[in-house]
Formats: sequence, C-alpha cells, structure tokens
Amino acid sequence: MKLPKHFLNKVILFLGILIAANVSDISAQEIGELNKNTPDSLQQILKQMESDASPGRVQILPDDPRILDLLWKHVNYNDSIGIWGYKVIIYNGRDRHQANEAHAKFLNAFPNLEVPNGVYYPEPPDFRTMVGAYRTKEEAYALQQKIKSVFEFCYLGWVRLEKGELD
Repeated sequence: MKLPKHFLNKVILFLGILIAANVSDISAQEIGELNKNTPDSLQQILKQMESDASPGRVQILPDDPRILDLLWKHVNYNDSIGIWGYKVIIYNGRDRHQANEAHAKFLNAFPNLEVPNGVYYPEPPDFRTMVGAYRTKEEAYALQQKIKSVFEFCYLGWVRLEKGELD
C-alpha cells in the first residue's frame, strides 16, 4: 500500500517534532543538573526559607552563614562605591575661575558652616561647586534655605557620595 505524498510529509513533520521534544528534555535535564552544582544564590536561600515557614507565622532567620556571607558582600560593595545622597550646587558651568570664585564666596559668607565643600569636575569642560553632603533631601533643603540669601540660584543635586563623606 502506497501512502499519499501529503500524508507522508505530515508523518515526517511529526517525527521531527518528537525528536526536537526529546532533545529539549535532555537539555533541560542537563541544565537542572548544572544548577545543583552551582553555589547558593539569594533566590535559592529565600525559596528554601519560604518552604520551611508556615503561613501566618513569624519566622526567625536561622544563623545561616550563607545569609551572613551575602549580607557582607552587599555591605562591602556599597562601601566601595559610596551611596546616593544630596548636595547643594551653588555653581554649575564651564568657567573654572567662576567656580573657584563661588567656592571662595561660600567660605567667606559662611565661615561657621562646617560642611564638605569644593569644586568638582564631573566631565571636562564642566565645573560644579557643591556644598554639603546629606542622606535625605530635607537635610539638604535646610542648607539650601540658609545659603539662598547669598546664592540665589542654588539647587539640590542627587549625587553619589564618597565613602566617609557623611561622617
């Protein structure tokens, strides 16, 4: 018995799909075996903790060294790059002389204010004179209101604060 040509094409297509499905199952199994050998990640630790907890109850975190290791990695990373905070920008432009003048004017007008200040060079040919270093916008706003009488056009800037700048 001879099969029609269009029926034979469908059988070949079906066999191809079966072979592809078996290959994808094999690769999924291999990936699963690879994941078992990888070190613990935060998601794996949290899933394990969620499965141990019963709903509606507070769970005290176990003294798991893996969690402490992840926390210390996070702390050390943030220490190396600094944190985001606010500074008051009293000059922003392309003239180095005017940036230095703004810095001197701030030091003369507010000698009793002990805040970090200086002229910064974010990208050549730009210059910024920034004062203060604050974690919250409200703290920076208080400084802005104090110096607004001398620097009418000062504004707040969201910048990365160096390590130790808030100390």
